[in-house]
Amino acid sequence: MSLIALAFSLPFEVETAWLRLGPIQLTNVELLLGGLLGLAVVQWIGHRWANRKRALRGASWKHALQSWLTGRPNWLLGWFVAALFLSAMLAPEWPGNALKAAGRTTAGVLLALAVPDLVKSRRTFNGVVVALVIGGVVSAALGWLEVAQGTPLAWLRPFRPTPTVAGPFMRLTGSFGHANQAAMYAEVILPLLVALVWWVWRGRRRGWAVLLALVGLGYLQATLLT
Repeated sequence: MSLIALAFSLPFEVETAWLRLGPIQLTNVELLLGGLLGLAVVQWIGHRWANRKRALRGASWKHALQSWLTGRPNWLLGWFVAALFLSAMLAPEWPGNALKAAGRTTAGVLLALAVPDLVKSRRTFNGVVVALVIGGVVSAALGWLEVAQGTPLAWLRPFRPTPTVAGPFMRLTGSFGHANQAAMYAEVILPLLVALVWWVWRGRRRGWAVLLALVGLGYLQATLLT
């Protein structure tokens, strides 16, 4: 359920921090992601430890711990993360932004590793896909409304100060901080929406499939307006 909540909330990250831990400021999406990764790490360590214990029956617990710590994937991931943060610390300008970007990249890698362990059923998989699509479509619809009326929506300011413009034209931004972010997210979600239309059509729910296809056409137009 936490993964589904995270999937829906990705387009709706507020600008202000919800939690401050010294120099670290965490937004609503980062808090959800951190909690999810914490649960995934605990679950992964438990499974890994159990597997190691079965594989090393009769060996001491110190041997089992050493075997787990020296696994090649763990060290490769560790070196990659270390390189990210070293590069960020050596950044000639905006080191704070560089460190935040390194942290987000690391969190993304960890999430990618955690998803196979978190998605154990078709129902959960479908829930994540639907949540991603709904979040993207809602954000795009808000952007559509903004572009149609030609003025920024005041209640979208918690997500970004102002929509992106190109000369006199307003680019569709929706709830994202910049229209480029909206465009990248739309490019990821659009194939999922097309697959969802196909899945619903195969289930002989033709009315819903046609409705989703129309939503997909509107979403495709929204990607162009970004």
